[in-house]
Amino acid sequence: MKSILMIYASMSGNTEEIADILENELQKFDIQLTREQFDIEEPDPLHLKMYDGVLFGTYTWGDGDLPYEVEDYYEEMENVTLESLKVGLFGSCDSMYPKYGEALDIMRDQFQKQGAQIVAVPLKVELDPEAEDARAARELAHTLMQYLEVKVTRIS
Repeated sequence: MKSILMIYASMSGNTEEIADILENELQKFDIQLTREQFDIEEPDPLHLKMYDGVLFGTYTWGDGDLPYEVEDYYEEMENVTLESLKVGLFGSCDSMYPKYGEALDIMRDQFQKQGAQIVAVPLKVELDPEAEDARAARELAHTLMQYLEVKVTRIS
């Protein structure tokens, strides 16, 4: 059975709402899902090596920065080799700021630098997810399952 870690930071609840959509979709598969949230737990990047796949979510702070609760995690990832890890990224973004969803791009680059394989373009949702965003989130879940060679039956 494949193991998936979904880890995310959410300030307004929008990224958490995307995580809920992903979790609901992933429950359709025979996988072991672990869900962690920054601020509730203090996640350890070394734990990434325990999983076959990761869904990493974050909002972007200010004009394109990582949220403060993700900064240490980002830095600690420098010491972790992730060569067999499959990763999808998601998060709530705000087009009012000059760098749209930049935190997702920063984390994508860090995962790649550590050897992880990014399975899709980061899912950037304008504020709270609408119906088309929910569909895109479900597609992200299915794409990750395909990379992990978990049978995909249909996208609802």
